[in-house]
Amino acid sequence: MKTQILQLVEQSTKEVNPHTFDIEDGVETKQLSQLLVLERTAASRYLNTLVKEGKLVKINSRPVYFFHRQTLEKMFNLPLETNEFRSFFDLEVALGLVEDLKVNVFEELIGWDRSLIQQVEQCKAAISYPPKGLPFLLAGESGVGKSYLAKLVHHYAIIQGILKSDAPFVTLNCAEFANNPELVTANLFGYTKGAFTGAERDKKGVIEKANEGILFLDEAHRLTPEGQEKLFLFMDQGIYHRLGDNEEWRAASVRLIFATTELPGKAFLTTFTRRIPIIVELPSLKDRTDYEKYQMITSFYQSESKEIKREIVLHSNVLDFLMDTSRAGNIGALKNAVRYSCAKAYSEALETDKKLRLEISLKHFPADDMHKYMIDKAENEDHSQFIDHLIPINTNGQLYPDPYTSKYKSDLEKVYEQLLNKYSEFASRQEHHQLYIDRVSLYVNDYIDKLVFYSDLQETRIEFSVIHQFVKQFISLKSDNNFSAGVLSSLSGNTIIAFTHFIFYSSNQRVTIKEENRVLEFIQFLDRTCQKEWLIINELMDGLTQTFNLHFSVMDKCILVLFINGLKNQQVKESIQCLVVAHGFSTASSISNVANRLLGKHIFKSFDMPLQVDTLEIIRRLNDYLDAVDTSRGVIIFVDMGSLVDVQKKLNCLNNSTVAVVNNITTQIAIDAGEKLLKGLSVNQIVEEITLTHKPQYRIFHPRLEKRPKAIITTCVTGIGTAVKIKELLEKSVDGKHIQVVAYDFLCLKNNQEKESVFQDFDVICIVGTANPEIENVSFLPLEDIISGHEEEELMYLLKPHVEEASIQKINNNLIKHFSLQSVLNHLTILNPNQLMEHLSDALELLQNLIGRRFSNATRISMYVHLSCLIERLVTQRPIDSYPNLETFNQQQEEFIQVVRQAFESIEKTYSITIPLTEIGYIYDMVKIKVQ
Repeated sequence: MKTQILQLVEQSTKEVNPHTFDIEDGVETKQLSQLLVLERTAASRYLNTLVKEGKLVKINSRPVYFFHRQTLEKMFNLPLETNEFRSFFDLEVALGLVEDLKVNVFEELIGWDRSLIQQVEQCKAAISYPPKGLPFLLAGESGVGKSYLAKLVHHYAIIQGILKSDAPFVTLNCAEFANNPELVTANLFGYTKGAFTGAERDKKGVIEKANEGILFLDEAHRLTPEGQEKLFLFMDQGIYHRLGDNEEWRAASVRLIFATTELPGKAFLTTFTRRIPIIVELPSLKDRTDYEKYQMITSFYQSESKEIKREIVLHSNVLDFLMDTSRAGNIGALKNAVRYSCAKAYSEALETDKKLRLEISLKHFPADDMHKYMIDKAENEDHSQFIDHLIPINTNGQLYPDPYTSKYKSDLEKVYEQLLNKYSEFASRQEHHQLYIDRVSLYVNDYIDKLVFYSDLQETRIEFSVIHQFVKQFISLKSDNNFSAGVLSSLSGNTIIAFTHFIFYSSNQRVTIKEENRVLEFIQFLDRTCQKEWLIINELMDGLTQTFNLHFSVMDKCILVLFINGLKNQQVKESIQCLVVAHGFSTASSISNVANRLLGKHIFKSFDMPLQVDTLEIIRRLNDYLDAVDTSRGVIIFVDMGSLVDVQKKLNCLNNSTVAVVNNITTQIAIDAGEKLLKGLSVNQIVEEITLTHKPQYRIFHPRLEKRPKAIITTCVTGIGTAVKIKELLEKSVDGKHIQVVAYDFLCLKNNQEKESVFQDFDVICIVGTANPEIENVSFLPLEDIISGHEEEELMYLLKPHVEEASIQKINNNLIKHFSLQSVLNHLTILNPNQLMEHLSDALELLQNLIGRRFSNATRISMYVHLSCLIERLVTQRPIDSYPNLETFNQQQEEFIQVVRQAFESIEKTYSITIPLTEIGYIYDMVKIKVQ
């Protein structure tokens, strides 16, 4: 299939006309999957593999397009240096079809490729939007570069051909007319002779002057409400009257840029901000990276060097001073400080030997600023970041090589280099690949841990929250897939946050990747050895690129592949629970951490016991933990002394687990026990073997009662994914201390009945689900009956023997809270439940009319649940692709199939989906089961 896909893309690329070459000449994943009758995810997997192999070129646009690399290189007689491009324009530049001017416009803006990436993209989008751009607001403190950015946007629009080369850029400072709305009107729209006292002739306004160009309204918050209202008509329709002439309508095509130092929500009328769809927030200088501040300082000195035609040399402590004190001001203040120092040094040079070189030192700055700096420096001996040396800047504005720049070499770039260097060492030594992967996975995990720890990123920021939510949903959806579930099982809670931190951080970096051959070898190695992880990360990154227009290097993908590989490798599935409990503030933590690190697995959980903490408190914490984890394979508690030796007497898990308590714990005992656990030894075997070597005291306790834990099974006819979501809702409602909730595959239950392992592991109280697997002697409660309240009493009756009386009412209240239809739909699907219910209500009404049957309320609820999950599967491109006896169903139920297509036609259009035959089969089963 891969060869066939390669041939199709090659043929398509060969048909390209070089003179009219365009992005749509490429091949889309959707187009290919339809042509070959292949699942879209499978087609995407093959295409991305061919890209990694260097056979195809990928354009990360929306949608993504692919070309045959070798064919393009022959067609345009130019070798390509990479297989992936951020845009079609970048490919055109690489092929020499256009000059690379457009890309470089914003390179004048320090931070364009780091902290200002998002802001630059917002400006590009706003100014480019047809037919005359979108008004946008630059918001930020005074001196952060709003005016400069507005001028760069104007330059960008001309270079891109959006505006003509002579397009005007007109600035109006609204502060000048803050208290005179009439004067605002006159300056904006112009006026006629005699319009007011002193209007001796007709005069154009700034809108007319800015026609076919850009009008920049600075200090826009100083416009009064009346002034803002006067702009409404022009912003809406592009027409206006001159002041004094209410007869003649004039028109102008002007792109509007506003700037403010105030909070937009407070400074403007709501009706005004509604007309400004894009707000670009510029960070203050203190929020810029140290490297960007360093670039600003040196670039300002470069400008001064060219201006005065003198070479400038900086003492490195000047950089230290400016990097530190600049945090209190903004870019304008920083530039003024640079100019002040140059002026002082220049004046001094004139008075002495008039030498051509200016040597800038701390004495060339204002005394007050220096005084504060020296006090701070004295209070903190490690404050200075630099070894004192001279940094020369020549008259051409070039910075000579400076060891300081290596300090701010991107830490991400250093990680790339480290991974590639370690790979080269591995390849030369011909070690087993798993040794290398385990080693660098630990390195990557440490790096991401530090990234999170030292990051000042606010996780409440909307950009971070949105990406975090996207990653969570992606992992949740993929966890339903057997192919992905094992790979992603280690990602949850804090690890997803760490994962998101790296995605957010790396997408805001622009690191040039060198040594492409070595990178390609490394990618191919990971693709071979971590194939599942690579495919999943590639799909996630493609989704982030297409949804949020984020961009990543291929090395970022490698880092995340190694990250999840490292987490996965550290997990020990279905393992014995090993706890270390010791007196002191960090004794247990230290032993656990060292053992886990050396073993490369997360085996030991620590419980530190400060001397003043009561033993009963530690037992409570142990019980809380053990109640939350699987103890079916047993528990080993390692203690240090005294009161902890008898800890087992009050543990809840003694009823159904083997528990060992080992005294006199040491780091060596923990490591030895961990090694034996990894070999698969049982609780008894581990304790007996470490006793032979270390002679600790121990006790082993077997279950007092031969009984299995109680459980409720959740299931769904459409698969385990929905069963897991029902399980999560049920867990919120029932008493987890006494009853476990287990999600299970419907077909396994139906086909194997009580032979399934779940009935050997648990005492099953009942089954809750969307369809009845019909297991004898096990009660089944339909999900729709719990939602409607019809089965609440039955569930309470089944739970009563196993739950304390006081908990019954609480469980009942929880069921009412968590199992309302809206709550269930909100939990089961990522789609808007209110809109979804409206669409489904209409579709089900039509379906009932077409088949001539009325559904009961319970049936309608069941259909709401089933169809919500169905629509989400199709929206996220995860349809159920098999159905028993599909051919027979297609032949025998032709009329029902047509009826469903008719009833759900509106939903298909609304969500841009097509319900496949397999899913219609399950709709038929639901209707058949419920109506019967």
